[in-house]
Amino acid sequence: MSDVLIIGVGGAGCNIASYVHCESGERALAINIDNKSLQIDSFKEKLLIDSKVCYGVGPYHPTWWVHAVNEYHNEIIQFLMGAGLIVVIAGLGGNTGTNAVQSIAELAQKEGKRVVIVVIMPFEFEGGRRTDSESKLGELRKLDLDVLVYENSVSGGRDMDLMDYFEKINIKITKAIAAYISQWRSFNNK
Repeated sequence: MSDVLIIGVGGAGCNIASYVHCESGERALAINIDNKSLQIDSFKEKLLIDSKVCYGVGPYHPTWWVHAVNEYHNEIIQFLMGAGLIVVIAGLGGNTGTNAVQSIAELAQKEGKRVVIVVIMPFEFEGGRRTDSESKLGELRKLDLDVLVYENSVSGGRDMDLMDYFEKINIKITKAIAAYISQWRSFNNK
């Protein structure tokens, strides 16, 4: 079993984690409340969070994810087994990734795992989403974890179509994660 687990959370997180997995060969897990995003072929390990665990609040409310992670605690722990480094990837667009990333990262940390969070910020023109994501990023930075932040920038993709732009971002994130993993492995093999 791999010593690294890449966890994609929510739609954007699952898409990027799939790309990282295909390029790196690292073990990957997709976590979402949307079964459609879990149908990405590259994932062998998937966890569909059932909306029945919402305890009276919607799945886009942060407290819902605290309950959901508690409800799926044993399943998540099983996925974490064997990995020393957990890379949690999420978009901070205001939905699943934004609200789940912290609970999942904290659970992995409590299990004694080294955790790095990789987040993708919304485009600057997304107004309210951008404000909410900056608030969440502030919360994540207060945790005793490494947080890698990637900006979606209109200027970075002005002369290309959206799919080419996302490909460019995926490559950039994959290279950064590969470098982080390499550094972590060399430190742990001393």
